[in-house]
Amino acid sequence: MATRSRRVGSLRLLAGIALCLTVSALAAFLFVRSQASGFRHEGFEGILAPRYWKLDASSVGTSPGTIGVVARSAHSGRHALRIGYDFSRGGQHVVVTGPPPKLPDLRGMRFWVRNPGGNPLAIRVRDAVGHVFQRDFRTRTDRWEQAEMLFGLWDERWDGPPDRVFRYPPRRIALVVGPGQAPTGEIVVDDLEAVGVADVGRRAAWYTALGESDAGSSGLFRGDIELKGRPLRLRVRLRGAAASDRCFIRIGSGWTEFTKSVPIRASGVRQTALVSLEDLGDWRYEGFLADGLAALPLRLKEARVEAGGSRGARASGASDQSDGSDRAAPILLSVEALTLPAPSNEIDLEASGRVSAGMDTWTCAMTNLTGGTVSGALSLTVRDWAGNRIASASRSVSLTAGASRTERFSPQSGTQPCRIAEFVLRTARREYGPAEAAIVSPAQPVPQCARTPRWGVGAGLAFIQPGPKHDAQRERIAGIAKRAGIRFGIELMFWEWAEPERGIYRWERFDAAVNTLLKHGIAPYGIIGYWSRWTKPYTREGIRDYAGYCRALVKHFRGRVRHWELWNEPNGGFWTGPKDFYPVLVAEATRAIKETDPGAMVIAGSAAPMDPKFLRAVAATGAPFDAVSVHPYGLELDQRLLAARLQHATQASAHPDGHPRSLWVTETGSAVLPGTARTLSEQAASLARTYITAIGPGRADHVAWVRMTTGPSRSDSDEQLGLLSHPDLSSRPAYRALQTIGRVIGDARFVSSDPAPAGIGVQRFRHPNHDVLAICSMSDPAVVAVAWRQSAAPGAMDLMGRRIPIVGIKPEMLVLPRGEPILVSAAPGDAWIASAPVRLHASEACLSGETVEVRLELARALANVPITVEAPDGWRARLDRPSGRLRVCRIGVPAAVGPGVRLIRFLIGGHDGPIAVPLRLTVYSPVIPL
Repeated sequence: MATRSRRVGSLRLLAGIALCLTVSALAAFLFVRSQASGFRHEGFEGILAPRYWKLDASSVGTSPGTIGVVARSAHSGRHALRIGYDFSRGGQHVVVTGPPPKLPDLRGMRFWVRNPGGNPLAIRVRDAVGHVFQRDFRTRTDRWEQAEMLFGLWDERWDGPPDRVFRYPPRRIALVVGPGQAPTGEIVVDDLEAVGVADVGRRAAWYTALGESDAGSSGLFRGDIELKGRPLRLRVRLRGAAASDRCFIRIGSGWTEFTKSVPIRASGVRQTALVSLEDLGDWRYEGFLADGLAALPLRLKEARVEAGGSRGARASGASDQSDGSDRAAPILLSVEALTLPAPSNEIDLEASGRVSAGMDTWTCAMTNLTGGTVSGALSLTVRDWAGNRIASASRSVSLTAGASRTERFSPQSGTQPCRIAEFVLRTARREYGPAEAAIVSPAQPVPQCARTPRWGVGAGLAFIQPGPKHDAQRERIAGIAKRAGIRFGIELMFWEWAEPERGIYRWERFDAAVNTLLKHGIAPYGIIGYWSRWTKPYTREGIRDYAGYCRALVKHFRGRVRHWELWNEPNGGFWTGPKDFYPVLVAEATRAIKETDPGAMVIAGSAAPMDPKFLRAVAATGAPFDAVSVHPYGLELDQRLLAARLQHATQASAHPDGHPRSLWVTETGSAVLPGTARTLSEQAASLARTYITAIGPGRADHVAWVRMTTGPSRSDSDEQLGLLSHPDLSSRPAYRALQTIGRVIGDARFVSSDPAPAGIGVQRFRHPNHDVLAICSMSDPAVVAVAWRQSAAPGAMDLMGRRIPIVGIKPEMLVLPRGEPILVSAAPGDAWIASAPVRLHASEACLSGETVEVRLELARALANVPITVEAPDGWRARLDRPSGRLRVCRIGVPAAVGPGVRLIRFLIGGHDGPIAVPLRLTVYSPVIPL
């Protein structure tokens, strides 16, 4: 009996083993077949997945990495692809390659990625002929996010044919991890799938980009209209074109412009030109440093009818003419765009605000990109700078497919120096917005001090066409800069514009800019760049020509311009030759400038990022330049890093004898971009933090914001760096913040970084009769206790110049919003931060549909005070019961919420009324459109 049982058990074991082997073999076969034929979905569940996804160590600059299929933390199923990285010993990237998705009508791919370290990422695709294309991107949180990419717009390319055309089908794809704040860590990837034409077609929608009223009554449009979403196609409607005519289109992308002519087709009296925007690789292109690669946003710059070779026959539906010279001119009726919007932006909202007849008027322009009719409620909320609601309104709206509509509201918004409005459209399915606008009241002009100029800005007057018809615009911009206390204005002296041919000079636009600045008491500051087309870039001959241009330029402006910066960001993309050639240019150009004007100040470096190694190489030439310039952006503007990095830049660029050079921050900035953490309020706070940190512990002598005015594009980060809104030059909150710190700090001498509780920065500046303390909570909102010795209490002011009380629960309290400096005036040597009785800890960003946990740490004396929470409409906020000094609030973010910053306020009660502590939470959609 026992023997029979053992035999049965053995047979069952053998059967089980055979079954396992069969299943494994089948899985292997299916997996191999999927790799051979391509896949529509890769979940990394197959047992052979690691054999097809491999580390690529062949490229230059590769860092150590690891790869594996892990049975944890998957987005779906049991497994996901793990990519480990280690940049602690240097290196530029970790690259993992794998098979591409295959689909007969493939257009792109999407995948889920989790990136806890926040390092920069990229997708690399090798096309059918070996041409490699790359797109860079970043995740917004440390949770699972879906990246969706359509092929056709790229950041880089190499190998393959000398063109920019992507040829289907792709041969390999690669996932690339770059160095960031986390030197070591991992990313996890899952659910990679193909995106085909049918998928795109289901979600794409037509809308009118240029209506008949905008096009006018001619066959020509010239302007700058941002195309919404990911534009796929344009449909140009015309009337009166000849049969041989063509439609000419100009598309802008950054500093590059793409042009193409397409045939005009006729059907009866209707004439239409169809233009594909999916891939601009075969378009003609031109522009500064243009490489022919396009990136979003795309902008319509020009549309017109281009005469054909024969002008004899007219389009169908018009009478024939043997000579087209006397016929009516063709008319451009409209331009429609087929676009793929992000799911959270299927209704595009654009907000604006202005004062009309003494009333605030808020406007929201809406465009429906859903492909169907949408109805909902459009709500307006207006707040003051502190976040107090001062007005609200709502009304029902309905938009048909592709339609645009504008709604205006004129509530009583009060007289606060800054009113910020947000529009939200709520439909039955989801919420769109917020779209943000501000109205900033004029402040008193900042007195211009007698000392050397400290506060600067990129005036950009040389970009305005010369001539009397544009004088008023130059005068207005310079006057606005003067009222903010600006003392030097930066102008880029394009070599190509000034000397288009060797020895032939055209100074008109630069004369107009320099003379206007001088008229308003602003010292002009010239950046000398870039190569003129007739020279030989990155050669000894080219550098001699550059030095010759410097001589002519300095000679022409001697007595009017004293400060000259050599090139712009030569350690970045503005210098494409050998980096060790830039120090040679510095030596030659410095000699030429000093010989022409011994009193001129020469500034070199112009580094972005602020790389000490690069600056040491420039200093090692021994060239007698006077100052070093840097351009901090991005992570370098983190207040916890900026001061140290500026100090390192000063040390690296010292004279050979160790004597330090003067440090100039000649360009810096933070853009305002819808649907991100980069709001109008954050731009103002970033400006104040940067100026205060740079001239304070960073020990910079001069600081300049990158540009005064914004451009027409809402999504172009370069154009959205300005302090004045396009096109009316109305002030943004950042402009008023510049006025406030210019008036309150001005030419005060930096004294010290005072002791303060962890996470709180206190920078002390000294005037002859009083001190100014710039106090900032760097990572989380907080309430601090202010102490002083003198009988008179210090005065506090926010960035809009409003006096704010130092009162509340005893001891005297001061609320510090996250990242926003508060300015406190006190007697010399007096006032300090004694403690931080209240701190809020929460993630800066989350995804829609998540629950956010906010921890409140309270001083013992405040452990039992009442706390209430103000959250946006429809949000759930649950505060736990009091239990000592730690309180926890869980906030449910609805899944339908659109991306953007939302305000939550914690009202902490006391004898004199509650203290309102604001928490600004950035909500993102889980989908990253690339």
